[in-house]
Amino acid sequence: MKNNAISFLVLLCLFWCCKKPHDPHEPGGTKKYPVNFTVSGFAQHMEELGKTTDTLTDYIGYLYYVVFQQDNGYVHKIEQVAADDDFGTIYDSLPAGQYIIALVGSKDPVTLEDYHHEPTPNFLVMRFPGTDAFYKRLVLSVNGAVNQTVSLDRIVGKLKVIIKDRIPYDAHSIILTPSLYPPPVPDVPYGYPDAFNLRSGEMLPNGGPGDNLVYNGMYHEFTPTEKGMLDFSMEDYILMPATDTFTVHLSAAYASGQTISSKILYNIRVSPGKRTVLSGKLFDNLPGGDSGVNVIIANPEWATDSTLQNF
Repeated sequence: MKNNAISFLVLLCLFWCCKKPHDPHEPGGTKKYPVNFTVSGFAQHMEELGKTTDTLTDYIGYLYYVVFQQDNGYVHKIEQVAADDDFGTIYDSLPAGQYIIALVGSKDPVTLEDYHHEPTPNFLVMRFPGTDAFYKRLVLSVNGAVNQTVSLDRIVGKLKVIIKDRIPYDAHSIILTPSLYPPPVPDVPYGYPDAFNLRSGEMLPNGGPGDNLVYNGMYHEFTPTEKGMLDFSMEDYILMPATDTFTVHLSAAYASGQTISSKILYNIRVSPGKRTVLSGKLFDNLPGGDSGVNVIIANPEWATDSTLQNF
């Protein structure tokens, strides 16, 4: 079984309920079925992550349940946090009809929004810093009792950079920025999308100049103890529901903002549930430096099937 899946037991209990006022955002009709989602039982899918516990809150602290009409728009959502007494059990009621249900579980809070930060939760948006996140898309026909088991898939990978040479003492910060590879328009920078469509279960095919749903940089300011050190590293989660490749721009700067050194790394491959490690020397243009960057897809904490990529 894949390491990037977490097994949930999801029970949908549907039966007739009393009449309620019609909601214009929901399908026609006044009769509704109560819908009860019980989320529990992390099971054997976690073995490859090196985990043995099956406690829900060990993996997610936030649960999002979003309902869409299958042929129309957004209906409503329910959010839970681990401190809730009923965390993992979602109670809802829906009229008979066809729906798309999006379930999102995350370790930390995530943003659900639309274009230009509109509040309609059409997209899961994850900028740096990110968090561990899982997702499942269900096509649900509400017309009677339904019972089913659902596995939420991990939709993030990890991106880590290790700077093998010494961090200059006058260095102030470092930033790692992903972009589309190859760009749709040659020589025009396209940011890497940071938004995931909850209805379709796919990343947004955006990233053009001026797009607001693209990744900001993974930014870090060096502490006094990090200046002068070898093997400095930083890492973060990145939205990655399926294996993809992109370009990484890596740059270090002085406090004034002037660039000390930068590199562009092409064809970087990241997979859900895996860590991609970029290891090499950034300051090879400075005295005593030399060139060379190794790209390693290796994940001792997560997947057991590692891949080595050199360029």
